[in-house]
Amino acid sequence: TRRGARAGDPVAAFAAAAIEALGKIGSPRALPVLIDALSRKGLQPLAARAIAAFGESALGEIRSRLEGASPELHLLLSQLLPAVGGRQSLELALEEMKGQGWDYIHKVALSARAEAKSSSPAERKVMRTQVEKFLDKKKTAEDELALRGALKVLGYLELPDSVDTLLPYLAPKWPSPVRVEAVTSLRFAQGEEPSKKAVRKLMELLNDSDPAVLRAARETLTVLRFGPEFSEELAELVGSPDNEVGLWAIGRLGALATDSKLAARTLLPVASSDNRAKAEAAAKVLAGLERGESLLVEALVNAVDEVGAHVLAELLNPLASKLSKKDLGRLLEAGEAQLSKSFAIAKRQLEPVRAVDPEGWAQLLREKAKA
Repeated sequence: TRRGARAGDPVAAFAAAAIEALGKIGSPRALPVLIDALSRKGLQPLAARAIAAFGESALGEIRSRLEGASPELHLLLSQLLPAVGGRQSLELALEEMKGQGWDYIHKVALSARAEAKSSSPAERKVMRTQVEKFLDKKKTAEDELALRGALKVLGYLELPDSVDTLLPYLAPKWPSPVRVEAVTSLRFAQGEEPSKKAVRKLMELLNDSDPAVLRAARETLTVLRFGPEFSEELAELVGSPDNEVGLWAIGRLGALATDSKLAARTLLPVASSDNRAKAEAAAKVLAGLERGESLLVEALVNAVDEVGAHVLAELLNPLASKLSKKDLGRLLEAGEAQLSKSFAIAKRQLEPVRAVDPEGWAQLLREKAKA
């Protein structure tokens, strides 16, 4: 047809007008011309929209053109498939991931994400069914990159119902990149109230031997909202040998501390520990809580390491004038008892006392010197 010929016009303006007109007409005979136009820079968006408007009726032509297509056209057609809509379109897009490189697969997954963004929950549930069918195939499990792509698409659907499908892929039997992809997809799949099962599984991964999986789990947990019901798990993670995990757990406990006594109590020994980074993080959290000065005093009174005692004293010294007589008395008593054990710790315990009651501080030292 004349419009079909115009679609191949070397003058882009004429070609664009022809493509738009062919799309509006909606004749299946226009599909080969429109697909050819996909390969022309500047015309791709117009041609893609025109082809997508045909819906599933375009699948036959797309499928036939995929066979023997150049790598560039093959990718363009695969990226277009999610927008065509319908079960068969996404199924074909997923199948075409097999044997492809990650860059190809990632671009197709992003196309599926764009389509999911404009789809209703019911439509996304249909898409989820197709992805899950693809995941169940033995050949999918044998193609690591295609498997990762499908997991990525599943996450992009942003359906809490996908969580149970994703969780098994956290298991150590899967390659590290697959596990990382599943962890990242959980970040998208969780709703406003994350699955408690998923949160606990992700927390377990914070002790994983694979640093990539551990890091992905921490990053996903960082963006998920959960409450004080996870205080015990976070308390255990504070003592993680991985310093970043411990600091992360302290930060999350700090966010929960106003609503969780366990969270606050857990941070007391950490604030007086021999790990300076953790001690500083925990002490700052305690200082910001109600009765923060008294909590810091409690931690310093029970300090058994100079590092933690130093951190606490540095925070308490500027606040010394605000301390109650009871708290000052506790520090004086603790410092007196500690002088015969560790002068370094005793010195830190008595520093706030010295700032407020220099005479009492001096008297204690004189009495100890005589003894």
